[in-house]
Amino acid sequence: MHSEMTEKSEANTSDPIELNTKIVIIENDLHISELIRYNLETEGYKVLMAHDGENGYRLVMDEKPDLILLDLMLPKIDGIKICKLIRNSETLSATPVIIMTAKFIETDRIEGLEAGADDCMTKPFSIHELKARIKAVLRRTKSQATKNISKNQSS
Repeated sequence: MHSEMTEKSEANTSDPIELNTKIVIIENDLHISELIRYNLETEGYKVLMAHDGENGYRLVMDEKPDLILLDLMLPKIDGIKICKLIRNSETLSATPVIIMTAKFIETDRIEGLEAGADDCMTKPFSIHELKARIKAVLRRTKSQATKNISKNQSS
């Protein structure tokens, strides 16, 4: 029994994806952003939040997060514009973005993906599914970065 507990605790603390991973949430609904923040912090992520597009974009530019959770319908600057700004930024263009939207129309979700989002979730969503998607996107991003480093070193 002791070895089972040790294995579980080692698995929880040694996940390199979660360790020191910084996530910015840009969401104007305070209840949703707090729920997401709480659940991600219990997983070990460092979470920063903004509640409008202007402050969210400024936060992203200042903090250079590992991943961005972005609502589409935001005051001041909408999520589509923020996503495009991120993709056109020299320092942030590779940062993964997951769009969160209450819009059920397929064309709205497609617009977010075409603006450069890596994934899209329709509200309301399961926090467990969100955490799984975050892990998957971070895994893909880390894998791609590792391939790029190896490719550059062999050149």
